[in-house]
Amino acid sequence: MITYEKGIEATPEEVAEKIAKGHYDVVIVGAGFAGSILAKELAKGNKKVLILEAGRSTSIRPEGYDSYVNRFQEALAKTPNSPYPANPSAPQSSVLFQRQIQAGQPVTNGYQVYLGPQPFMSTFTRTTAGTSLHWLGTSMRMVPADFEMRTRYRQGVDWPISYRDLQPYYQDAEYEIGVSADVEEQLRDIHNPTDKGNYFEKGYEYPMHQIPKTHLDKWLGEKVAGTYFNLEGKDYPIQVVGTPQGRNGMPNPKYADSPYNKRKKRGPYVPRGGVHDPRMGQRCEGNTACVPICPVMAKYNALKSLYSADPKKVDLLTQAVVTNIEIDPKTQQVSGLDYTVYDSETSTAPHNYQKYVAKTRKGGAYIVAAHAIETAKLLLQSGKPATGDNQKCGGIANSSDMVGRNLMDHPYLLTWGLAPVGTRLGVFRGPLVSSEVPMRDGDFRSVHAAFRGDVRNGGWDFATGAPYTNVNGLLDPKTGKPPLLGKKLRRQLYEDVQRQLSFGFEIEQLPDAANRVTIREEYRDQLGNYRPVIAYDMDEYSIRGMQAARKLSDTIIKGCVSGEDHTAYHESDTGYVFHYEGGTKVGYTFHGSGHIVGTHRMGSNPGDSVVNPDQQTWDHDNLYLVSCGNFPTIGTSNPSLTVAALAFKCAEHLIKKVLK
Repeated sequence: MITYEKGIEATPEEVAEKIAKGHYDVVIVGAGFAGSILAKELAKGNKKVLILEAGRSTSIRPEGYDSYVNRFQEALAKTPNSPYPANPSAPQSSVLFQRQIQAGQPVTNGYQVYLGPQPFMSTFTRTTAGTSLHWLGTSMRMVPADFEMRTRYRQGVDWPISYRDLQPYYQDAEYEIGVSADVEEQLRDIHNPTDKGNYFEKGYEYPMHQIPKTHLDKWLGEKVAGTYFNLEGKDYPIQVVGTPQGRNGMPNPKYADSPYNKRKKRGPYVPRGGVHDPRMGQRCEGNTACVPICPVMAKYNALKSLYSADPKKVDLLTQAVVTNIEIDPKTQQVSGLDYTVYDSETSTAPHNYQKYVAKTRKGGAYIVAAHAIETAKLLLQSGKPATGDNQKCGGIANSSDMVGRNLMDHPYLLTWGLAPVGTRLGVFRGPLVSSEVPMRDGDFRSVHAAFRGDVRNGGWDFATGAPYTNVNGLLDPKTGKPPLLGKKLRRQLYEDVQRQLSFGFEIEQLPDAANRVTIREEYRDQLGNYRPVIAYDMDEYSIRGMQAARKLSDTIIKGCVSGEDHTAYHESDTGYVFHYEGGTKVGYTFHGSGHIVGTHRMGSNPGDSVVNPDQQTWDHDNLYLVSCGNFPTIGTSNPSLTVAALAFKCAEHLIKKVLK
């Protein structure tokens, strides 16, 4: 039922009665990043909005959010979804079900079905606020060249909009999320003089000061200062740049006088704390659980947008799984959304559920903001389902045969090493990442992927399971050394882990129509809905980017730092890929970044895209798709800020041009 805590409480039957009376201007599928921002902005425009959310409402209640924190603390496997209990009626993906794929043997034991050749390594969360509950908080803009990959580098495709088109909406998103960053610091990422001059509006300031760099960030910055790295014949500076973050820092007093803020007629920026207790989470406390959950809500999540929306204009119905988008055969417009409301959050046995139809007022709009994978799946299963091996033009909004195609992620390449003996890096502190080593743009992109390397504040945690594996190593009799105990154990453990240096490189991936989400009759969930079936592989462009990233890591660890590289990849690793370098087989192991994009891409031509620049589907003019699935390319930035910007852009379009 509706459990939003600002006076909006209704049963599914009451909502169905409202819908039958034509009560809503817009119906939105999904209460994550995009859906929550859209609802808030449309309500500001005096539009009545219904959000249908498949997941449970637990995170809305204070005790519910606390239960997520407790569940994470008790979990042995600290995965992105470990705080969020399995929900058989709205299942979600899990890294625990990822496996290497043998030819002709799909991996079917989790929610997602993996056809191969590679497993898709990223996951998402189906609950109120969506994946914003477990995102890292990195809030960087794309660079201008990311929108012009075909024009500049003869790779991928161009976006139908430019960076300048999206710039004002980036500013809206940075205010809504509450981004902590520094303008001059971010310009260090931009090497093209024209791009640098146009990257920010003149006089622009971020709402909050940059989160202070860690001791590790500062130490590494000093070590690499003045050094360069050669990519395809051109030298690029090696530098440690602070990452923009969607977590509360110190408010920036200059923000109040920035041109953007004056246009919006706002005063000084005031950080938003926890939605249940605004005194909590006013500042980042340095917890190390940014992924999968911020225990104090200092990091933005979509609940903050939901809770600040006008409660008289926004209804949220949770545990409501949209199963079909109805299309009027005469007008080709959406005539309603079929959805199922289930009554149990956790039961794996058959249980009661009821089916309903959601309709808007005449002239209203429908927005699917579910997720790149879930949105594609819903489109494919609607109308005449596009199942089986030949899914061309099945489902809806799919006259281009692009629905589900061009699935992308940032393959995440870990490298790790030890700083010289006696070094104290101050690792194992939060937030998990506060700076990066970027190689985000340059002429090398005509040959291989761009990348940027997170400077990880958690030592070898992700790479080897440190510090627990370090303890095991010091106690293991198989090493042939007597186990250390007491003060000796603590001293040696401290000496070992404080030297641990690691990078997580986010590698650019190009769109490939063969990387796709499909559905098949034999794979369904408890409510009878389709499970996503994923075919995915890694191309040479990205693997060459991994090669370059590994070389940069070696340059830093062995050269700049005078340390020891301990990186090791094995053919038995789940995400193992290889290519040949000078006739020698060289392999790399990639992980998922959780940056799932590209399954219903935006374009200027209905023949090769699913939505237009307004995020309106070409085939059905009252149906909009707003998710990372709209991205034609992925670049190197975490996609959350960009999808938030697209949500602001779409809301403005609907208010000014559609819902008059």
